[in-house]
Amino acid sequence: MRRAIGNKLLARKRAPSGRILSDQWCAIIASLLYLCRQEAIGKACRAWKYSCAQKCLQCLKRLQSTEEPAVPGKTAGERKPLAESCGASVLRATNEFGMGRMKSEILNENPEQVTSTKERLVKCIKEVLPSTTKTCIWLLKITIGVSVLILFMRYFKILPWLSATLGPLFNHFGLPGEAALAYVSGYFVNMYAMLAIAGSMDLTARAITILGVMSLCSHNMITETAVQGKTGANPVRVVITRTLAGFVLAFVLNLILPLSQSDIAMLGGAFEKSEAAVASITEAPAAVQPLFKELAVEWCYSTLSILVKMTLLIYSLAILQRILSEFGVIRWVSKFLKPLLLLFGLPARCSFLWIIANILGIAYGGAVMMEEVRAGKLSLRDIKLVNQHIGISHSNLEDLTLVASIGGIWWVMLLSRWAGSFILVWGYRAEMAIRKKLLTLQTKTTL
Repeated sequence: MRRAIGNKLLARKRAPSGRILSDQWCAIIASLLYLCRQEAIGKACRAWKYSCAQKCLQCLKRLQSTEEPAVPGKTAGERKPLAESCGASVLRATNEFGMGRMKSEILNENPEQVTSTKERLVKCIKEVLPSTTKTCIWLLKITIGVSVLILFMRYFKILPWLSATLGPLFNHFGLPGEAALAYVSGYFVNMYAMLAIAGSMDLTARAITILGVMSLCSHNMITETAVQGKTGANPVRVVITRTLAGFVLAFVLNLILPLSQSDIAMLGGAFEKSEAAVASITEAPAAVQPLFKELAVEWCYSTLSILVKMTLLIYSLAILQRILSEFGVIRWVSKFLKPLLLLFGLPARCSFLWIIANILGIAYGGAVMMEEVRAGKLSLRDIKLVNQHIGISHSNLEDLTLVASIGGIWWVMLLSRWAGSFILVWGYRAEMAIRKKLLTLQTKTTL
């Protein structure tokens, strides 16, 4: 029976109209026939690239009058039509591509019962609201807690003290000691704090590029580490990896980027300035101590604006992700990004997370990441690989543009972090392979 049906389909593989068969039709037909284990028909479908859509539908309807293959213990009367027995496969394929109308034709459903686009959109929003609300509340709590901590660190001058202490270390990265204040502010707060300080300094394009790479690798560390930890990453490993990656990339860039006369002049006497900065902070009179009331008012305005922006983005991204998944857009995006993600060592199914992290960052895209993990769409291994990559390479639209606006070389900042993430991901893959090998050897030894 299989061979007979396969021969019929092969005989019709080229339609007179010569219309090109779309990949969506091919996927639905292949899914339907593969589940039935009809090797001959499946082969015909793969060779059926230049058939017209009408011929495809006619062949599928013809399958409905064909009984499924004989199964031991199942009489001829108990067998269902071939297409009906493959209903689950058709549903999965059509839902993946958002082809509800085609599904109704294949399964002989009433076209009036097909869900409209508006109803599907409303359904997506209703499904995503409960889980997104929980995630949003958790992120807002983390953001408020971190902002309160930063408020007290500013009031008690902990941030300036850390900056002055790290000043001599920054000379090895080709940066003046006072650049440490911008880095520490970005490390604990966000890129806006770093940009506000760095923009007021007389830094060269080379220095801004190096400082920008360090800050882009390790900014907003507390909040983003909490988000990555919630998705399954090791928080301690995240902090160590992102911090060291920023230092290593800055050190390498300091070696390969050419020095200009202005760079040499800027670095002159940097060590003495750093020591003077430490002394000025430790011996500062109480008169220059900022009023807590002024800091609190500033904190209220800045935190409120961040919370409103974060809430809007979290809900928008979660709904967008669900809609794109419902209508099959994510699958097509994954198809086009697959070569690039394979180069980075990432699975293609992580494409949407990769896009969100590169455009908006970890903090704003955290809700989508958590939803993907909660829904089981990504494995723990996939999430760990993605976290290795986006840990030092995210916010490549807004933050990268902002650093470039004050003089940074954008392509150096982008490519250097991509190179670092490439090494981190493939290094982590090698680590997992070695661990698996050692575990296998240990098991064999025990047995």
